[in-house]
Amino acid sequence: MPRRHTLWPLLSLLLLASMLAFPASARARSVVVHSEPVDGSVLQKPPQMLQLWYDSSAIIEPGAVTLTDADGREVPVESFHTDIYKPDDAGLSTLFDPTFLFLCSLGLNSYPTTLMVHLPELGPGTYRMSWRAIATKDRVATTGSLVFGVDPDAPASADGGDALSQSYTDIADDLMVTLAIRPNRPGANFMSVQAAPIRRPLRAQIGEVTLRLTPPGEAPRDIVLAQANDGRFQASGDLIDRPGSWAAEVRIDRGIVPETVAHIAWDVPDSSSSPSLLVMVLALVVVVVAGGFVLMRRRRA
Repeated sequence: MPRRHTLWPLLSLLLLASMLAFPASARARSVVVHSEPVDGSVLQKPPQMLQLWYDSSAIIEPGAVTLTDADGREVPVESFHTDIYKPDDAGLSTLFDPTFLFLCSLGLNSYPTTLMVHLPELGPGTYRMSWRAIATKDRVATTGSLVFGVDPDAPASADGGDALSQSYTDIADDLMVTLAIRPNRPGANFMSVQAAPIRRPLRAQIGEVTLRLTPPGEAPRDIVLAQANDGRFQASGDLIDRPGSWAAEVRIDRGIVPETVAHIAWDVPDSSSSPSLLVMVLALVVVVVAGGFVLMRRRRA
């Protein structure tokens, strides 16, 4: 009788599990599942380090991490390095497939990657950290960015990573147009537009994108957006200069056919410092106590 190879069924099962855990379409790129600070945060104190957690093993090559201010000037970073992490230890295990974590624990697949970027001493302002990661599994490159602000006068709650980014969507023609604002407050901002098709084939190709901003009580102004590597169109600078009700027209050139126009409206909160409820209560207590003290002295007199 021929000798049976009892290991083949086990190897076949492991191979099938690996294929199920890593479908080519789902694991073709490294995606950020968490960051510190949160994208769009405004911090009272400048951070000394930025951290990104990717959902797969990734390589960050020299020069793949850049930091710029709201005017587009590059700010040199001190250094950066990558390391593996276990999702259970990072509190991110619910974001991963259990089979993936099981295979990692057996050593059959690599654990995901965390990126740590050490920063110089930063002054008040808005900053964007851009990165490029290459997935170890299939060498597919992914780009992205993290935007944060430094403002000593920001509310205390914002220091813990309270995101002030806003995103608004409108359907226009054959496109779903999304306008993202980071942070949504007066001062230096980053704005980006993404135009995603809602049906195929496209009515026409996407050309130049212009953002027509209308501040409250003012005439509209046009901003031509620059196309980024990830396909989004973006602009940065002092784009929002006041609180109130804002409106925007995202005007997308489509070549030989009429342009696509998406309409978006949103509110910018007033970020000026105002007395908190606790301060007002304390002030009221002081007034009451002082008034009582004065009244007692008068009675004694």
